[in-house]
Amino acid sequence: MTLPVFGKNKRFWGIINKRPGNLRGMSMKKKLVLFILTGFMICLFAAGCGLGDIDLNKYLSVDFTGYNGYGRATVNFDFEKLVEGHEDKLANTTFYEMAYAAWGNLDRSESLSNGERVEFTWTIDQDALKAFEDTYDVKIRYRDTSFKVSGLTPTEDLIQVDPFQHVDVTFKGESGEASIVITDHNGLEGLTFEVDKYNGLKNGEEVKVYASFDDETMMDDGFFITVREKTYTVSGLTELVDGFDRITKDADSRMDKALRDIIVNDAKEEWTYGERGITDISLVNRVFLKRKEGYLGPGNMVCYIYRILAGDTADEKVEYYWYGCFSDLKRTGDNTDMKMEEAAMPFASLKWYMVAGDCCSTGNTDKEGALYYYKGFREEADVLNRIRERYGQEYDIEKEK
Repeated sequence: MTLPVFGKNKRFWGIINKRPGNLRGMSMKKKLVLFILTGFMICLFAAGCGLGDIDLNKYLSVDFTGYNGYGRATVNFDFEKLVEGHEDKLANTTFYEMAYAAWGNLDRSESLSNGERVEFTWTIDQDALKAFEDTYDVKIRYRDTSFKVSGLTPTEDLIQVDPFQHVDVTFKGESGEASIVITDHNGLEGLTFEVDKYNGLKNGEEVKVYASFDDETMMDDGFFITVREKTYTVSGLTELVDGFDRITKDADSRMDKALRDIIVNDAKEEWTYGERGITDISLVNRVFLKRKEGYLGPGNMVCYIYRILAGDTADEKVEYYWYGCFSDLKRTGDNTDMKMEEAAMPFASLKWYMVAGDCCSTGNTDKEGALYYYKGFREEADVLNRIRERYGQEYDIEKEK
């Protein structure tokens, strides 16, 4: 330590260095001066002539609480102890005055594990610190340091819980528009579940389900959650068919038969001037219609186009083409069956001697010269054009052949 006044006074040091034996020759007055100076010198060495050193690190500590892997760290600074140890100089100061000049932070304070170290770094306002030192005639010392994490409760001591073992996850609605349903049977207070997507789900899509809870509260209740998220694949939903290859053979047979029955029954009931029997119906084509984005109406349609032979005798047989459609074809969740709306036929009427809608005449007449009319078109191309005309704006159309 440098003594700015007395360190260079050779006469002063000479007095201090006199041997005890030499004191006998000194007067009482000189002895008294020597003892005073000696005591003052001891004070200089011990207290730096009134300049008291304060090591901030002596009053710094860190508390670790919670559970291993989830621990928290809290910084403590014992300001009261600091003041008590330097009451002669710091009696009138405040914690905020000190904190304004010198404080710090840990590099980590959460998710801590036993055995780790956390680093404490002081944050110093040098101007404020200098003003504090000058005001209270002290010298502040500090250094960055670290603390070892310890005392955290092991999570193995808690009840281990996989919450997804006690959760039912199902999906309701149709593929592409379905939503997720979560039924929780855990019975743990504070435990809820969240998903990354609730609605608009379709078969084959993956959905992540997250267990949501407060770690500290759950562990304080004695439980440790071992699994925090799980991925589920959407399945089992009824979905719109998007092409011919998705139509089951059974559904195709049922739709084909239903349309053939409608055509025959209509002919029996509505043909003008007597019944002229249908002698043959053959399927010549199918058309699949998929609704375009942004349009309303059925999600899909499939239309069956038939070639029909009709007439009482061989020389009176006529050929024409007719069609019928099914809409909203959907496969069930297990993909083994299909459902669809009722068959829909194009508008055509032959009742009460009135011809309306999609009807045609082959030129044949009855005995009285009246033309025979049929529900349908003369050519297959006419049927396809009619389908495009009616549905082309709202649907993408795919012809099978």
